[in-house]
Amino acid sequence: MLCSLSPQATSFPFMNRTSSYLDSLPRVRARVGASHFKAMLLGNANVPGDPQTELVMEAMGPQSGPRFLDARTWKSWFSPRAPRSRRDATAHLDRCTTELERHSLVNRSGADFYSEMLAGGFVPALMSPTKSKSPEWVLAERAAKYVPMSLWHLHLDALDLVGLTNAPNARETVALASVALERMADVLHEQWNPRTGTVYAQFSSDLALLLPEMSEQELLDLRRISERFSPSIFDTAMKRSPRPQFHSVIEIPDFTSQHVHKTLLTIATDEAFLRADRMQAWALALATATLLLHARVRLVEISQPPCRIFAPELSYLLALTNLLFRADFELDGTTEELERVSQLGRFPWTAFSLDRLFEARVVYEQQMLLHGVALRSIEKIIDGE
Repeated sequence: MLCSLSPQATSFPFMNRTSSYLDSLPRVRARVGASHFKAMLLGNANVPGDPQTELVMEAMGPQSGPRFLDARTWKSWFSPRAPRSRRDATAHLDRCTTELERHSLVNRSGADFYSEMLAGGFVPALMSPTKSKSPEWVLAERAAKYVPMSLWHLHLDALDLVGLTNAPNARETVALASVALERMADVLHEQWNPRTGTVYAQFSSDLALLLPEMSEQELLDLRRISERFSPSIFDTAMKRSPRPQFHSVIEIPDFTSQHVHKTLLTIATDEAFLRADRMQAWALALATATLLLHARVRLVEISQPPCRIFAPELSYLLALTNLLFRADFELDGTTEELERVSQLGRFPWTAFSLDRLFEARVVYEQQMLLHGVALRSIEKIIDGE
């Protein structure tokens, strides 16, 4: 395990002057958020990585009312070094989405979903200036209120945290980064704990994933049998939230939030669970957990007084970083690293678990590309470039 990190209450310069610290955060929010919005707006006409400005402006027109988003602002969000987005600009995206929701064309969580994705973030929120004489209490209060609107919001916040801990002035933000890290780890743990996790209710049921594979006759037989019961077992099965299954109670992961990466690795035991929307969410969560582990190790490295980093955690970090974030990785070397991790964590993996882990890399890279970000860009954030 890693040594405990605790906020240092002696210095909080980031709550007095924030601009220099915000400059250290990655410039991917705008591109990811704009790409997410564009995919929702254009559907099958969406071309990942391309601003498609004319088509987007045309599609937004009927929903925007008298106020329009400037085309130059939209294009700037797709530039390699996109400026930090302004909320008055991102508000256009939320207004458009609200109109689409009113016509039942889309569904999202939160009235400022895109403003928070493009122009917000947990780290900047923690940095907001305060005149309080107890800034450590202000930090704790702000952190306690943090609830990300989506898995993508949490992932972007984790990227911000990595950028912050890799910055040249990272020692000045140890208190903030420590608070942010523990809260994000708690959130990820609350989402994915196999016993009580909240994320599972969002996934397609086992039956919903099975239906497309069934013939018409099989479907008719299933419905006929289910109608013999009240309430219908078909309806019950369609609504049942899936959860990863384990061979015995002792195999159910019971790690703390500090080790949420181990919880997610244990879920690879149930290869049947990891498919479709579940695989997409799990791959993103595993990448988020790896970013948090990177930030945790980095904070230990720069903490004063120095704190020991335990070798097993570095093995997890090396294996997961190479698996998920290295644009050029060696299959054999990464396989050996994952096998070493399997032994360290005593994970009850099957012969197919490694396949699911390598599939997670493919899925994560595809998701990032769909959001306009190449894996090489994430690798540079990890490496502090």
